[in-house]
Amino acid sequence: MGKFDESLKKRLWDDCNKEYNTSITKFAIAIGVPPGSLWRYMNEDDAGLTSATLEKVLNFLGGKLTWEMQEDSRFEKVARMKIVDGELVVDREMSELIFRKDWLDQRCLCEVDGLFVMHVDSQDMVPVINPGDSIMVEKCEDIPFEEGTIYLFKKNGEFYLRRFHTTLSGGLLATDNRKIFWNDIQVGDKSTHDTLGLTLVGRVVWVAREL
Repeated sequence: MGKFDESLKKRLWDDCNKEYNTSITKFAIAIGVPPGSLWRYMNEDDAGLTSATLEKVLNFLGGKLTWEMQEDSRFEKVARMKIVDGELVVDREMSELIFRKDWLDQRCLCEVDGLFVMHVDSQDMVPVINPGDSIMVEKCEDIPFEEGTIYLFKKNGEFYLRRFHTTLSGGLLATDNRKIFWNDIQVGDKSTHDTLGLTLVGRVVWVAREL
């Protein structure tokens, strides 16, 4: 068991004993995670947490990491961003999110500085991405669009999420929510998005939501 897990389990037990009279089930429900997963993690040395569960646990604890947690090489911190006055800025009101390094590596997301997480308010990509969900974006400013990939881009001072589809005339940046299909954006050659007044921010690689 690494220093990260030792520190985290100690804090979990302290909170569980203090606030929930040692009931892991009540504690898990309060955090919003599966009771069985939390029980195994807190009681078994070789048990781990998924990235989504770890995010909820750390958010519940206030996101304050001890020095030992920050130094654990099995984890990477990913910045949170938000839109302010038409610009993407670091969300300093929220803590960075913690992801397992092996989880990122498996998805070829090795350049952590090129990743960020942001909150979604729009209904453009319902039902895949709903208002209130969080998305991880991999920055990519100058690449051809890829079929079926969801992109975050800026146009005329506004940010949009759209999925790229190849068409006979070139391509379409389309909403998944077909109730607002008139917001689809026709594009020509899929490699010339920079000539359409679009500023490509990146592609969506992960979505998380509260249950």
